[in-house]
Amino acid sequence: VPDIGQVLTYGGVFTYPALKSSPSGKLRLLLEANPVALIAEQAGGAGSNGTVPLRSIKPDSLTQRTPLYIGGKKEIALAQKYLSKRFTDLSLRLSTKQETKKDCML
Repeated sequence: VPDIGQVLTYGGVFTYPALKSSPSGKLRLLLEANPVALIAEQAGGAGSNGTVPLRSIKPDSLTQRTPLYIGGKKEIALAQKYLSKRFTDLSLRLSTKQETKKDCML
């Protein structure tokens, strides 16, 4: 939370991305990420999971985890643009590898 205070006061972006060890992210959507996103939005900023605004996500469970990106609207829009493209490129590479792997197995 102190890091979020610095982002709100001085600007910048706070990130807690998904990692290999926690691909869904570490912060709980309902208990940690959404309250911080609400505060950021009320201060004129934005909150995202890297692809969509945090507060637009409908939770599947009380303990659903998510990546977190909090900051100014322009910075978060840029991060979403970059991360969405990166996830799309990664999905294309993975699907191509899977197809190649399937073809090799036949």
